[in-house]
Amino acid sequence: QAFKMLLEMRRGGCKPDMITYTTLIKACVTAGQMERAKGLLVQMDEVDIEPDATTYNALIGGYAKQLKWRECKELMAEMDQRGIAPNLLSFSYTIRACVKARRIREGQRHFEQLQELGLVPNVNVYSTLMAGFASQGMLTEAQQLMSAMQMQRIRPNEYTFSSLIEAFLRAGYARSALEVHEKMAALNLDMDDVVLRTQKMRALAMEGLLGQAFEELKGIKAMQKSNKEGVKTVVYNELIAACMARDDIEAGTEAFQ
Repeated sequence: QAFKMLLEMRRGGCKPDMITYTTLIKACVTAGQMERAKGLLVQMDEVDIEPDATTYNALIGGYAKQLKWRECKELMAEMDQRGIAPNLLSFSYTIRACVKARRIREGQRHFEQLQELGLVPNVNVYSTLMAGFASQGMLTEAQQLMSAMQMQRIRPNEYTFSSLIEAFLRAGYARSALEVHEKMAALNLDMDDVVLRTQKMRALAMEGLLGQAFEELKGIKAMQKSNKEGVKTVVYNELIAACMARDDIEAGTEAFQ
């Protein structure tokens, strides 16, 4: 219907403008029709209508959802060629696509580029890249990123801290993970989260504090029961893995049962 209306506008002598095309592009992106959305950008060139950052961001955001980081990168380059300055949202979408596609170094390069352009990353951009570092066990990079946030006086959120905790756990630093958890509590951040509590359980088990780890498991079970959810297998798997890492077959068997 939207495309039909565009055709009627043309037939009626009403020339579509940049807002018209951007709105259509957003509609295509929402419907997951990225080829059609990109085709509209081509049409804009054909009828001499200049797109702006909002137009490009709609496309970049759509490709980011599909983890098509190369397409995001190409659109960013095209913006530069047209003299359209990418903004924080452009970089945010592209970095997210890179991280989700496990192209962490590519995401890091875009993060550095946005800073070179004088843009200031917000907590969401920092947290996205932090999650990428954590997923690859890049502890040094995760710690450096947290330090950069503190220098910029950007307050980390639960997602940021959770990603840093994951980086410590993957590197085998359970005590450091527990210290970050304690810092979160001191900052009055929301700790009633399955991911955070599972991370704490893992850290406790890795430290040999199995009694406390099983108590944390009980808390997770109670929390999910109140939400009418069952405890996910991954929670038990994490506890079993932590027990076995310490060669504690008895505790691992108990978690399995």
